Amino acid sequence: MAYSCSDFTDDILNCLAHCGAITPESVPDDDPKGQAILVLEALGKMDCSVRASRFVVELLAGVEPVGAIADEYGAAVLSLLLHLQAAINNDTFVEVVQSEMAAVTVIRTLPSADEWMKYVSIA
Repeated sequence: MAYSCSDFTDDILNCLAHCGAITPESVPDDDPKGQAILVLEALGKMDCSVRASRFVVELLAGVEPVGAIADEYGAAVLSLLLHLQAAINNDTFVEVVQSEMAAVTVIRTLPSADEWMKYVSIA
């Protein structure tokens, strides 16, 4: 039996439900456009999560152990970097005040600094 577009759609929806990106109840029956919108929204959210994970990977690769950030720059800077991870995940931003500018220094050392700075607003 041939693999149909319908089979493909079902597999994608099942995969997204399995990983928690969507709930089975949220899938509209017999509505390809609604299903496509649901899938694209889920993929957009998953992309944010992947970027947030990549930020942490870069941060950990550049500064090991993480406690060294607090030791060198203070707990407020470490806290801001953790909030930055959440901001990337939620596609928002963190506001950096003058006393936390060392966080920008740390961010600028990372390979994807320009991408991460899109989630930083300097007050």
